[in-house]
Amino acid sequence: MGQREGNDLVKLAAVSPDAGSSVDGAWQALAARSEVANPPLALRIGFSGHRAVDRLGDEAVLSANLDAAFRLARDAVGAMAAMPLDDCDEILGDAFDGPASLRLITGIATGADRIAIARWRVMAAGPVHALTPYLDPATGQPLTDEPSHAKWFDRVTDLGEFETSTCLDGAAAGRHGHGELSRWIVRNCDVVVVVWDGGSAVGAGGTGDTVRLALHKGVPVLWIRPNAPDLQLLDPSSVWRDDGATEAAGHPARLTRPATIEALSTILFAAFAPPLPRHRSLEGHASVGDPEIIARRDFARRDPLHRDGGLRSTLADLCDHTLWRAFDVFKSLAGKPPVIPRADPPAQLPADVAAQEGYRRLAAALDQADQRANRLSQAHRSQQLILLALAMLAVVIGVMAPDGSSPLMHLIAIGLELFFAVGILALWSLARRGHRHRRWSDARRLAERFRAALATYPLGIDIADEHADGAQTWTEWRARAVIRAAGVTGGVLDQDEVTARARWARTDLMDGQARYHAKEAHAGRKITERMHLWENAGFVALTAALLMGAVAAAMLSFARLPPGAMAPGLQGLVTLATTLSVIVPSMGAVALALDSTNGFSELADRSAQLVPAYEDFSARMRKAAPISAALAQEIVREAATLLVSDTDSWRDRLVRRRLIRGG
Repeated sequence: MGQREGNDLVKLAAVSPDAGSSVDGAWQALAARSEVANPPLALRIGFSGHRAVDRLGDEAVLSANLDAAFRLARDAVGAMAAMPLDDCDEILGDAFDGPASLRLITGIATGADRIAIARWRVMAAGPVHALTPYLDPATGQPLTDEPSHAKWFDRVTDLGEFETSTCLDGAAAGRHGHGELSRWIVRNCDVVVVVWDGGSAVGAGGTGDTVRLALHKGVPVLWIRPNAPDLQLLDPSSVWRDDGATEAAGHPARLTRPATIEALSTILFAAFAPPLPRHRSLEGHASVGDPEIIARRDFARRDPLHRDGGLRSTLADLCDHTLWRAFDVFKSLAGKPPVIPRADPPAQLPADVAAQEGYRRLAAALDQADQRANRLSQAHRSQQLILLALAMLAVVIGVMAPDGSSPLMHLIAIGLELFFAVGILALWSLARRGHRHRRWSDARRLAERFRAALATYPLGIDIADEHADGAQTWTEWRARAVIRAAGVTGGVLDQDEVTARARWARTDLMDGQARYHAKEAHAGRKITERMHLWENAGFVALTAALLMGAVAAAMLSFARLPPGAMAPGLQGLVTLATTLSVIVPSMGAVALALDSTNGFSELADRSAQLVPAYEDFSARMRKAAPISAALAQEIVREAATLLVSDTDSWRDRLVRRRLIRGG
């Protein structure tokens, strides 16, 4: 699928009032397509406000301010989509696909929460994700206040009015329930709307605490003051995080400025924009050859999985099933990994998670990214292997016609060598023009980022939810866009559910990665050992050939033999020695080139280091029984972060191993 034309900007920048109601069906259609589309544009709005009615002011004024805040957030997305991407020939909306969707994430307590939900429904802006902080220990019923002093109106009897919901359990979370609810809101939103009198936070989870968390993360806050006629914007860019956020929440007036579409869209642009040009000319203009921009556009335009049915697609399919299987065959023969038993039987993903639309979105994104990465990996690595094999054949053919051979033999040898040389150049040029080296590494990095997101999603976290900074790579930017559209995980997170989700993350992510890297370490070492054996055998063969050649030459030079006596045999030894002296070093050069372009020993060492790291994460989760949601989130986030950071370092190492043309 190609990029959107400028004429489609109006569709993209304008926020459809009922976009939220149709977003699930639209995403299913998107995930079903084989073409690579631009990622979806989704804005998550968090809400927090006072429970006490006497702190909310006049309800009519409050309702008008809520309407204004929600409209402002909606209009800011459209304005943001129309903003240019620095000196590029595109705007932000061109980088996304489809109309923007909005989602409200809020508690459902009496007071400001219920009023905000009502005004959101009037605007028909999109779905509502409801959060409750406690469960009744006796009945398991969701509560909006602590069980010890919950009133009748704090008992939630029906969540069916909300599109999605998450029922937290303060006991299972290992934290204060209201504080955990505030964390969930801020963690999963891009803008926070608060109804707040500006007072300091009264305990964990109060509106002031939500403001502090938002400013710490870097999320803009639309501040509605009771009975005040206008909105205020708390700009996090002027806040020092950590202590600065706490101080700012205690003195919010120092950060306020009028809430305008321009001001909010500018803040959001920094978080939503893909990486902008980093390379500038002496005149100060951005370089049109910025690699991040090229890679992002290329990924949205070209899909290695899509075939149009023509001759070119037929040839590509044929290569995929033949030539591009060369590396898999080589790896299987040279370093077939052992069967590593599982430490524990694989845990089943809880059915309520597997049925959630957000999980299915991430699973579809991972599946497609993984397929693309595998396809590109097979082609790229097989091309390296084939290039080296062709180079080796060219050397062998070059010495097939020794001195004294017939002119026809020389002509055949030269023709074959020329044929292989042209094939080498053509294959290298095809791979270079196709950018397979970069496309493979980017596709793999994107797939592993989705793998991490899939592991963290059931626990309501992501590795990037601590800060709202813009993404530094286009793959991270794309992954965050899909994660935004996936929304918040739902369900009743009591102790049993938290334990089940944590166990699945442990067996799928930590144990799975430990087994994978154990296999990779074994395969890498086996291949390295056999390549060294190949090199040693070649060195021995070369030494023996040189000795034979030296002896034969000495006998020819110093032996007093009649002309022609034994000369053919001795001359054959000299010819054999000369031939081996050319072929054997080239065999060694092929082995060195294969290791340098794939880094088998380096990857084996790295995998060997990662195995105990993942095993340690798994052991920490096993020891904590029953495990709290807070501890499970911490360990899973650390393991997912390791997965992504290792993929980034692998990609950096891969960049140094360019595709070679052979010799």
